[in-house]
Amino acid sequence: MLRSFLPLVFATLSLSTAAQNAAGELSPNPAPLGGTMSFALTDSTGQGLFFSNPCFWSVHAGAPNGPLVTAPFPGGACPSVIVPVPPHGSITLDWDLLDLNGNPVLPGPYWMRIRGTVETTLETFVEFFPFSIVDPTAVSPPPVQPVLRYTPPAAVGMSAPFQIDAPDYGGTPYFVAASLSANEPIVFQGQLLGLSLDPLLSVSLVSPSSVMTGAAGVLDFAGQAAGSLDVPPVPSLAFRGVQLQAFLDLGSFLPGFLATNALTITIQP
Repeated sequence: MLRSFLPLVFATLSLSTAAQNAAGELSPNPAPLGGTMSFALTDSTGQGLFFSNPCFWSVHAGAPNGPLVTAPFPGGACPSVIVPVPPHGSITLDWDLLDLNGNPVLPGPYWMRIRGTVETTLETFVEFFPFSIVDPTAVSPPPVQPVLRYTPPAAVGMSAPFQIDAPDYGGTPYFVAASLSANEPIVFQGQLLGLSLDPLLSVSLVSPSSVMTGAAGVLDFAGQAAGSLDVPPVPSLAFRGVQLQAFLDLGSFLPGFLATNALTITIQP
């Protein structure tokens, strides 16, 4: 259902959706309840970036501008230092998965919000990166949330393996979609997806996919499936961001499809 719907929507939109100024990679994603998460930001412009450290990031629940979960010095003056990131360089931050009150953040979908400046043009930008927190001890009932994972790195001219793990949905049809960013996330059947309507999404939804192996199929009896993101041997793709998300087709059962966590990936040279 969703697979046939999105290309029709995409056809009515501009193909000029901009890629991100900064590519991101969150690890692990999904993150285990009570654990920690590392987030690496990489300059995609080749022009260098500026970040006001440490107050260039915040985490929001459920949507890019959803309720604030945590941020450095929220609601007050932030003693920031301008940190330059060289062309195609990176900066890394770590988060202990605690909220503003020091409490562990509950399982669910979250968004990392990043603010920065392009060094050569002084253009400011905001980027959004979806991720999820899961409880690794969760058992059914209720059904355990399906999870999408990948094995880094994703590099130019190479394949990065991914795996769907949905133990309560064995035998269910699935597909995986990709986009260049999640800055303008899609809302479909009341669900906010970690993908944007852009050229990569259109390409990824064509069957058979030219950018993924195992992009569509049926989960095995254990609720698992494997595939790979196949990065073309195009040097200009290095340091760009890619979003991946998998969907289970529930047929006539509402809501019709079930989305996994969204992966945020940075392509390496």
